[in-house]
Amino acid sequence: MQPSNINSITLLGSSSGRNAGDAALISGIMDSIDAALGKRVLYEIPTIKPEFILNNYKNNVKPISMLPWHLSVKMLGLPTYQSIMRTDLTLVFDAILFDRSLYNPLFNYLSTLYVLLPRAKRRGKRLGCYNVSAGPVSTESGRMMLKSVCEVMDFITVRDQASFDLLNSLGVSNR
Repeated sequence: MQPSNINSITLLGSSSGRNAGDAALISGIMDSIDAALGKRVLYEIPTIKPEFILNNYKNNVKPISMLPWHLSVKMLGLPTYQSIMRTDLTLVFDAILFDRSLYNPLFNYLSTLYVLLPRAKRRGKRLGCYNVSAGPVSTESGRMMLKSVCEVMDFITVRDQASFDLLNSLGVSNR
């Protein structure tokens, strides 16, 4: 897929609408991509505060509710999966690749990504990690999930040397 074929992107990361740093990161990602592509693409953003996404970004955004009445337990749910399958590219961003409370989808997104992203990849979806921080991972399950998630990515950019070293130690080959 050439960049000119990208018209929609799902952004998976910290997008609660409760943190100015996360909001600035999302805005920076969208502004940079729009500038690089020379057009405004549609960004689908799973969030627990859809109104925040609608009211605070100048970009072409579509909030995807991660609330229970939309068949979702935070990121784990039908709305997020449908967004991934609907858009041209899915970007994982920020510091969500760790294994603390690994099996609690209310707190940890790594296990959710482990369920959703390989399915999407098998259906031909394009996936990437953008400016991610990987780790810490302290369990064998966490290491296995992190490696599995990263292996289905078409590209990975990390924000620090420790993340690069962790992915290297896990044998991730597409970093």
